Parts: sequence; structure tokens; C-alpha cells
Amino acid sequence: MATSTSVATATSLPFRASTPQPAALPAGHAHTVAGQLLLRPQQQHPQQHQHHHGHVGSVSAIAVSSGDTAPSAGLVTAADSESFVSPALTLAAGPSAAVAGIGSSSVSGNSNINTLSTTVSTTISSLHGSSSSNTAGTSNNNNNTVTELGHYQLPATTRSRSSAVIILHPPFPRPVRIIPDVLPDIFGFLQDSSATLHSCALVSTTWHAVALQFLYTSPQLRTVRSLRKLLATLALHPSLCHWIRRLDLSHIRTTILANDLARLLGMLPRVRQLDLSFCRELRDNHVHLLVAHCRPLALAELRLSANRHVTDTSLQELLRHSGPSLRGLCIDECHGVTDRTLQVVAAECTGLQALKLASTATAVTDDGLAALAFPLGTPRCTALRSLQLYDCPALTDASLALLAQACPALASLELFRLPNVSDAALFAMAKHAPLSSLCVGEMPLITDAALCTLGRHCDMRSLTVCHCENITDRGVVEMVRHSPNLRFVDLGLLGDITLVSLVATAQCCPHLTDLVVSGNLHAEAIPTRAVMDVVRAMPRLESLTVFHSRDITLDDAETLARTCPHIRSLFIRQCVHIVPPMADGFCKRFRMQLVVE
Repeated sequence: MATSTSVATATSLPFRASTPQPAALPAGHAHTVAGQLLLRPQQQHPQQHQHHHGHVGSVSAIAVSSGDTAPSAGLVTAADSESFVSPALTLAAGPSAAVAGIGSSSVSGNSNINTLSTTVSTTISSLHGSSSSNTAGTSNNNNNTVTELGHYQLPATTRSRSSAVIILHPPFPRPVRIIPDVLPDIFGFLQDSSATLHSCALVSTTWHAVALQFLYTSPQLRTVRSLRKLLATLALHPSLCHWIRRLDLSHIRTTILANDLARLLGMLPRVRQLDLSFCRELRDNHVHLLVAHCRPLALAELRLSANRHVTDTSLQELLRHSGPSLRGLCIDECHGVTDRTLQVVAAECTGLQALKLASTATAVTDDGLAALAFPLGTPRCTALRSLQLYDCPALTDASLALLAQACPALASLELFRLPNVSDAALFAMAKHAPLSSLCVGEMPLITDAALCTLGRHCDMRSLTVCHCENITDRGVVEMVRHSPNLRFVDLGLLGDITLVSLVATAQCCPHLTDLVVSGNLHAEAIPTRAVMDVVRAMPRLESLTVFHSRDITLDDAETLARTCPHIRSLFIRQCVHIVPPMADGFCKRFRMQLVVE
């Protein structure tokens, strides 16, 4: 009558199986779980090798069934073993035991360690001194199955001492095989490091296939040469075109030829984020080519800057094909774009969340911006969360007031060089929009009253005020006094904005993490050391940027690093007493990043 031989490890081994581990096993019940076991060496503890009679032992073992005859072998735990001597392999207290081809009653040494595979094939027939009838159902299983036992608590009275015990301690660490399904999750953290992804691609065929996806998801293009290399690679391997999700050409400052643009834009069937800024040769026919070859086109983000040859005709076609999937749109210094494009945005791009209009001259007026608010009398841009308006002289308070009413989710507002926008626009924003971020610069009609109103009605997290001649310490102090949750503050200490505003910020904003002090401190007779003294009263500040700090020295930076260890980054602009080599030595001595420009 066939019985089973039990195999136990002296230390608890970590198990990984493809099926869940059962919580407990009742007496007289056999349970088999199919899966894979990965063995790892663990440090032995002397107390684990002691023999305890009459106690409950925890199973830190795997059981292997064999066809050899042995008297009713039950499950043997580490506490049952009579000998714990070899770090390699030991066979103890078992007559006629043969496991994985080892037919001896006593084996010691490393010679047979390789005979046991890391993946153990087993069938458990009995857990508590099973009889031959319990094992009859499992002894005829010729196929290897893997059983994971975990740490079951078994009564000491049911343990059998007549079975063989194998104590396995791998003498060397064994490599852990990573499941291919988790590789994309791991490589997702390496998207910004192309060099690391290149190294991962050389490990194996599986790693190469996964790393290739992330390498071509967002190609890093800095020069025209790198662009042409990409074109050549895509021509040889057209399947790689389907992996490109984000394409950024804004870093290529030299002129990209029209032919290269035509070839590239025809190879982007699944692109989601497209930045064509500073592509001076970009014309309407290139945009038409992109629309024709990329079907279905579902852009989530589109950025156009300094593309002076792009007009309403091609841009409207591109926006219609993107439709509600478009989340972000930037039109900067594109003089061929007018109000008609914004009307198409309002009608087609109903999911738009971020919009930037800059340097539009007189091409974009209140009619275009109002179309985003109430096209055909129905609000469309209800999802808009961020609005940036730069150098749009034709815009007035009327269109911004309408937009505030139509966009209840608007949280971020940036206004720069809008000569016809006054406090009335910000009053409407404070009344209808839950602003948390405000940036105003070179706005001659914005006064302290607007800041006071926004401070009382909005929970501000970010504030930037610079070069606004009618904003004084009164408006800034009132704003920070009602905004204790501010995390970012950029103050231009010019004219009527002095150290008073900075001191109020330190006193009223305990959660501030990022501070920028701009303005010509030297011309305003504000010593940089005074700014440093105020900064020491900000307990959670992590980043400090100071402009026009001509009187700061390396000793001042070292004093700040010693007294404010919580500051991790220090940026000093227009500095004359600290040069980059000195900054390198500073970074080695202190846990602070020092950047000098």
C-alpha cells in the first residue's frame, strides 16, 4: 500500500502560489493547492532547532509524496525533526525514504542540492497520520503538482515520527523571477530615464518587449539629428509608431524642414499629446496631413507656440476631429488664429479643462472668449479648470465675467499684460469661481480691493503678484491673512510692496513650502539678509528663490543651510558673489541644492 513521504524545511520559507492560501485545515482533511513555490534562504535561529514535546508546532514546510512504502506518514514540522546539522541537505528518521531521486536514509552535504528543483512537485495525501485509505486517492497522481502549506497549526499528538524529513537550506541566494505581468507597472516609474530603460531592454526578450513600449511612448527629441534618427527607425519598424503617445518638438530650436514634419506627422496614429511649439515651418498642409493619417484622432493635449503659418482653417479641422477628448489647448503667438477657432472649441471640445491664449494681438476679442461661456445660449465649458491669458489687449472685463459664471470649476487664473481688465473681472471670479490659484502681473487696473475680495471668498493655495503698480502691502497682507493654506507665494518687492508683505506671509501662512522673492532688491534698498531672516520663521519652507540678490554671499547661504535644514532648494538669480564652482562645493557639504544664475 503506497504511502507518502513528508518533506519539511527547518526555517519558514516564503511561498508564492497562483492560488490563494487556505486559512486552516481541519483534522483528517487533505488539501492540495496547485501553484509555484519560490525558495529563498533565510537565517536560522537556534531556538527553532530545539525539540519541544507536547506543544503545537507551526508548519514551515512543503510535503512531497512518493511511491515508496513507508508507515503512515503524516505531516512533519520543523519541531519534530531530530537532527538539524547541515546547511545543505539532511535526511533524518525515515525508513526507505526516497525523495526526488534520493534513495538513502542519511544524506549530508551540498552534492545533492541540485537534485531538488526550486519548484517542488507534490501531492499531499494525509495531514494527521493518515491511513492507506486516505492516501489511495492521491497515490495514483503521476503528474507533478505543487502544494503550498503555509503555516498551519497542527496538534503535537497527531504528528508522526516515522516519516523522512528533508531540511533544505540553499547555500546561495537564488534569483527571483519577476512575473511579466508586473513589468509594465515597474517600468512605469522609469519613463523619465531613457538610459535606464535602454539597460532594461538588454536583460531578456521579455524585458526588451516591455521596455520598448516605454522608450517610444514619449521620444526624447532635442535636435534635428535625433528627429531624423527617429524617422529612420520608424521607417524600418512601422509597428513602433503605435506606441507613440506623446510627441514634444518644442526643445528643437533649429528649423525643422517641412519634409521631415510631413513624414513625422503621418506616422502618429495613436498620439495623445502633441507639442508643435517653435516649429516655424509648420503650415496648414502639415496639420491636414496629421488629420488624414491619424484616424481616429483623439488628442488630449495640443500646444502651438510661435506657429505663425497656422491659420483657423487647419486648426479648426484638427479640433473637430479631437472633439471632447481634448483636455488642454495652448495657442501662443499664432497670429493666424482668430475668434472663429474659439467658437469651434466651444462647440466641439466640451471636455476642455485648461486653456492658454497668449500674444494674440487683436485677433482674439471678447466675442471669442464669450463663445466659450455661452455658445448658442447654453454653457459648454463647464469643465474648464485653468485659464491663462497673456498679452491679449482686446479682452475686457465683460468676457471674463461671463466666463466666471459659466465655469463653476475654474480654480486657476493667470492674467498678464491685459490693459483693459480691471477689478470687476476679479470680483466676478470671487463670486462665482472657487479660485485656489491666482497670478497677476503687469496689470495696471488691478488694485488692493480685488485681492481683499478674493482673500475673503476663496481658499487660496498659490499667489503670484508682480509688477502691478496699484497693488500695495495692504492688499497682499489682507490676502495672506485670509489664506492660511497658501503653499506657494511669489512676491515682487517693487514700489509699494515691501518686507511688510513678506513678514505677514511668514506669520499667516504656516503651510508655505515654496517662496519666490522677485523684484530688484538692490534698487529698492532691501538687503537680502533681511529676506533670509524672515525665511527662518517659515517652518515648512522647502524651496526659496531670490532675484537680484547682489549682496548675498556664500556665508549667508551656509548660515541659512545650518539654521533651516528643512529647506532643500535655494535658487539665487543675478548673484555676483557666488559662482557655480562654489555652489558645487556647497551642495556636497550640505543637504541643500544651490543653483546660481
